[in-house]
Amino acid sequence: MKQSKIMDEPDREIVFLSDREIESSDREWYEHPEWKGIRLKDLLTGKDTGNKFSYHLVHIEKNCEIPKHLHEKEWELNRMIKGKGLFIFDNKEITLSAGQTFATPPGVSHAVSSYDSEMSLLALFIPVSD
Repeated sequence: MKQSKIMDEPDREIVFLSDREIESSDREWYEHPEWKGIRLKDLLTGKDTGNKFSYHLVHIEKNCEIPKHLHEKEWELNRMIKGKGLFIFDNKEITLSAGQTFATPPGVSHAVSSYDSEMSLLALFIPVSD
C-alpha cells in the first residue's frame, strides 16, 4: 500500500479513492463568480462521481460571507477546518469553529459569515444538481 503524505496545513486535503489520491495542492483555487471573498477548489466534481456527489474546499476571507441561499435538491454538509464563523440555518444563528460540522437539507435557506479572520471548510453536496 502506498504511504500517504501527512498534511501540516488545514487548507491541504487528500481524497483517497480506490484507484488514486487527489491532493488539494494539485487543484487550482478559483473565485466564486457571484460572492466576493469566496474561493473554491473542486476536489471531486459530479463528473468524477457520476453526479452522486461533489466535494469542495471553500475559503472565506475575513469579513466576507456566503449569502443566504438554498439548494432545491441537494443536501449540503460542511466541516469547518480553520477559523471560526457564523452559520445561519433558516433563521437560527450558530457560532462554528474548526472541527464542527453542519448539515443543511434541501430547500432550507442558509448562510455563512466569517468573523474578523479567514475561515476554511469542506463542502459536500449530495446529489449533484444540474
